[in-house]
Amino acid sequence: MSLSWVPPIPLAPGTEGPDRLRDQTPVYVRRVRPEDKAQIDDLVHRLSAESIEERYFSPIARESAVAELLQPDDVTHRLSLLLYRELPERTEVIGQGEYTRDGPRSPSAEVAFLVADAYQGKGAASILLTRLARSARDQGIQRFRAIILPENLKMLDVFRGSGFPCAVERRTDHVVVTLAIAEEPHPSYAALATPPARVGAQIPR
Repeated sequence: MSLSWVPPIPLAPGTEGPDRLRDQTPVYVRRVRPEDKAQIDDLVHRLSAESIEERYFSPIARESAVAELLQPDDVTHRLSLLLYRELPERTEVIGQGEYTRDGPRSPSAEVAFLVADAYQGKGAASILLTRLARSARDQGIQRFRAIILPENLKMLDVFRGSGFPCAVERRTDHVVVTLAIAEEPHPSYAALATPPARVGAQIPR
């Protein structure tokens, strides 16, 4: 690992990384914490109205979106991860991904993502998806389901290119994507699926 990749401040326990976006930007992944409110608020207020609608399917107050993203999780039923980069003076959160289990001991969970506009199309959601799938498998979850708007072609491309077996069902006003996550992604996705070097402990499973 290049010394230039070492962040200027110690990484929080449970951080995984560094990994790289497609433009080689080093990024890290860890669970959301209550003290992340300022960074998440910054992420949400940098999002375009289109990105907000793609996540929530309708306009939503940005304060409500921040509160939703800060909900506590327990891994077994819900896991929320942040993707961030370390700048010289601050931590910049560039994405969030989460799964919510359909029910106790259910093998299926719904998955959703939010990525800053400036980082869309660079592999951010793909990194989060891979990390979520690894944690979900440890909890006995074998399938992810995502509900997206028909015009959200960027997210559809993420799922189709994830390396996980993917089924797409088009409904009247939305698209349902089902991913089989029981195994690691297909080798064609190796550039983003390769487990990153760990810094500190792994994300709690």
